[in-house]
Amino acid sequence: MHAIQEGEIYLTRFTPAYRSEIRKFRPAIILRSENSSANPNLITIIPITSVSKGKENNFELKLKKKSFKALNKDSYALCWYVRTVDKARLMTKIGKLDDKTFKNIQNKTLSYLKGES
Repeated sequence: MHAIQEGEIYLTRFTPAYRSEIRKFRPAIILRSENSSANPNLITIIPITSVSKGKENNFELKLKKKSFKALNKDSYALCWYVRTVDKARLMTKIGKLDDKTFKNIQNKTLSYLKGES
C-alpha cells in the first residue's frame, strides 16, 4: 500500500460493527494519516454515506457525484462520526478530495468536536 494521505478516499471495511455503528463497506475520507508514533497503524477517518442523517447543515457535507468521480451517487461526509481505525480496514483508494472540500470537512469536524452547533 502506498503512503496514505489526508483527503484521500478509501473503500473501508466497517464490519464487524456493534449495535448502532456504521456497517458494511463504504467510502471514508482520511482525516489524519499519522495519529501517533506510539501506533502508526491507526488513522482517523470520516465515513461517507448516500443517506443524510439530518445534520447536513452543521456536521455533514454534501459531496456531489459530478464533482467526485469516486462516488456513484450524491453522498454525505459524516463529520460528526469521527473514527480512528486500523489501516487494515482500508481496502482500496478510490479518489482524493480537492483542498477546499477537505478544509471544509476539517472545519466542520473541529466545530463538532468543540461542541458548536
